[in-house]
Amino acid sequence: VPIGAVAFKMTIDGQSWDGVYLGGWEYAVRYAPKAPGTFEYRLSAPLIPAMDGLRGSIVVSPQWPGEKLKDSYALGGNWWSDSSDKSLFRDKWQGAATVEKWREDVLSDWAERWNWLKD
Repeated sequence: VPIGAVAFKMTIDGQSWDGVYLGGWEYAVRYAPKAPGTFEYRLSAPLIPAMDGLRGSIVVSPQWPGEKLKDSYALGGNWWSDSSDKSLFRDKWQGAATVEKWREDVLSDWAERWNWLKD
């Protein structure tokens, strides 16, 4: 599988997401749950028999700031999240105030870009 190519699909929370090959036997899926919970997933990888059909779960804790638990997983240097600044929370949503700040601009820009459909 070439670097950057879709190598498998991850089905989670009723949706399928592309998994790409990063090189060096590393793969990535861009998925971020929108709420705390336990999310069951299944991989579909016809070109990679060792991955095909693998199942597991992602557990997102509602604790903030997150404290280390006995089964916590070290995510490494390629993990991004919204700012943990409490002033940027909206209810339980971390970083939502940042999104809220730019919401109108983003939606207006999106609408303008889709104006070509009217023609």
